[in-house]
Formats: sequence, structure tokens, C-alpha cells
Amino acid sequence: MGDFSTGTGRRGSGEGTPTLRRGLALLRDLAQTARGRSAAELASRLGVPRATLYRVLRALQDEGFVVAAADGGRYLLGPALAQLAGAAGGRRDLEAAARPVMETLAAELGETVKLVVRDGREALTVAAVIPRDACIASRVGTRLPLHVGASQRLLLAHAPAEVRDAVVASPLARVTARTITSSARLQRELDALAGRRELASHGEGIDGVGATAVLIGQPGVEPAAALVAVYVYASQTARSLARIRRKLLDAAARINRSGRADEN
Repeated sequence: MGDFSTGTGRRGSGEGTPTLRRGLALLRDLAQTARGRSAAELASRLGVPRATLYRVLRALQDEGFVVAAADGGRYLLGPALAQLAGAAGGRRDLEAAARPVMETLAAELGETVKLVVRDGREALTVAAVIPRDACIASRVGTRLPLHVGASQRLLLAHAPAEVRDAVVASPLARVTARTITSSARLQRELDALAGRRELASHGEGIDGVGATAVLIGQPGVEPAAALVAVYVYASQTARSLARIRRKLLDAAARINRSGRADEN
């Protein structure tokens, strides 16, 4: 599947970059001390005007990345950073559990296998195994809108209600002639997928490319990821597609068992 963005802001304009850099520099500075720093110390160390510093601090406090100490005179790192670190650690654990299973699956199918997670309103490829003779490649770091393709739509169907509602209500970018661009149709698809953990589709992100996806994780909670095989759709038969589905379901079950074993 190809790379494309649904962002509405101007790209490459550099707007907001100085503020972002100051915020990151502030977080790095606070990470160097357990006792925190005063606004005066931060302004001096970062070389920014006090008024600018307070704007950055307010934004970071609003998002939970910075908190004021009990004495009110110092600032400390906030809980949002720990949450991000925990999410990153959990993702690394997932990738470690999935990697050997993905390598076996890709070798058996002769097709590219990837691991996709939901990241906000996009799907992010976090791991990929590409056999030497595979016709379709996939890049780690690729992002796709949640309405485009099998794995994306599966993840969207099992995402929190506010995410589903926001995607359905937003403009749905057309990537190919098969891309779903009707909010009403997307809602029907999501309703139908609510009780399903697998899906196959083709030609939605790139003409001629098919994908079969199976969710990773336990029923009743948001899936950790989707395990996906991608292939040239015209080269597949009903029998080969059924084999891909069967192999994916077995691989997903092995990853799930591995994850549970790691927790014990």
C-alpha cells in the first residue's frame, strides 16, 4: 500500500516548529533533574523570554506532559510521558512476540506480512517481513487513513466510539476507484465488522493490491494490532485466498498465546 496523508494543515511551512522545539528542549531539560526547575531557571537554561516560556508550559501542562510541583514554584515531568513510554514498551513487546511468527508466515505464503496498529485516526505499519520473491513490499512507518483497506477498517471498527464517529464524520479521501468515500457506507461497513476479527479487500489503497487482515488481541478490548498479508490480487484463486486466511488466523492465535505467556 502506498503512503499518503489526510492532514489538512500546510506541510513544509515550518509553522509551529520553533515552539515545538522549545517544548521538546524543555522536556529534555526537566528529564535531567528529579526536583524540577522554576520558570526562571527554565527561561535561563533554554534562552527564551519568560512570556514565551509560560506559553510553552501552559500547552505542556494542558496535555499532561508537565505538572507544577506542590510548592507551586517548580515544574516537573507529567504523567503523559510515562503513558507514552509504556505504550512504546508494549508495542516493542508485541513486535518481539510477532516477529518470529511473521517470518514463518511470510516464508510459507511467499507474500509480504506486516503488523499494523491504530495511531490516532491513522493506521501505522510497525513491522514488516518481505520474502525475497514477494511482488508487494511494505515499508515500516507507512501511515494510511482508517477508512482505506482491510486492516485499517478492522482497526477502526474496534476503536473507541469517539474515534469511529470522528472518522465517519470527516471527509473520506479517495485513493482509488474502490476507496470508500461515503460516510453512510462506511458506517454500515463498521457496523457489520463489529463482531468480526478478519477481513479481506483489494484495490482500495493501490489498484490491484489485495490484503487479508486478522486482529491481534483478546475480544472485548481494543485490538493491539492487525496481522496482514498483502499480495497481487489477480494472482490469487479462491483456494489460495482461503489458505492465506487460514494461515493468518493460525498465526494470530500463536501471537496471542505468546503474549499471554509473557504476562505470566
